[in-house]
Amino acid sequence: MTKLEFDYKQGEDFSSAAIFPDDYLNFKGKPSFWKKLNYYLMDTKSKDSIIHYMLYECAGTPKTIKACPAMSCYFNRSIPIKFTADVFLETFEDGRFNYRYYDKSIDINEHSPFQVGGHLRDNYIIIKFAFNIVFKLPSNGFNLSTPILYNPVPYEVMPGMIENIKYPTDLNVNALFPKINCKYHFKAGDICAVMQLDKPVTKIEHNKNIFNEWKRSAYLKYKSPSTATKQ
Repeated sequence: MTKLEFDYKQGEDFSSAAIFPDDYLNFKGKPSFWKKLNYYLMDTKSKDSIIHYMLYECAGTPKTIKACPAMSCYFNRSIPIKFTADVFLETFEDGRFNYRYYDKSIDINEHSPFQVGGHLRDNYIIIKFAFNIVFKLPSNGFNLSTPILYNPVPYEVMPGMIENIKYPTDLNVNALFPKINCKYHFKAGDICAVMQLDKPVTKIEHNKNIFNEWKRSAYLKYKSPSTATKQ
């Protein structure tokens, strides 16, 4: 059993629980198009269609992506991360941005353009969606990706992977927005990003000790190795 445990950074906040929704565990959280899709291009729900299916199968019926093992593995080992509050965002071509939100379950800040180089600095604003969550799970690592299979978003999720998770970690989604003059409205419940894991999660649990464990591990990371071993 792979259990994901989480806690809140700023006190209990029920809207944050939607970040790790229970519907993930019974796979109702898959996108609507996937639920409606058959394995084959023909509809096989009626007796007549099953007969046609058998005939076409002999000739090699074209399959949909639902028959692709890579897609099934993707959904079984991924958790959609939801916006827990409405976020209003405005970007400008000179790299500035404004935002509004009305919920403590999420915070917004940025990575300075001086932290990156090349085309990223020239073409994108790096905006961080920081969720009111810390979590841990027995996994070799995870990465976050753009939720293209769930809903369209006007940004790309910054690629990267967290490896060897020994301590709780916080949940931040770094989004690459184009440097254009534009206004955006992200609704609560929209998928912000997708967390991809090396194994399926079978249980999600609120553990009130995770936040203190996260604070202690963050403290130890900034201590020298010789000092940290004495703790």
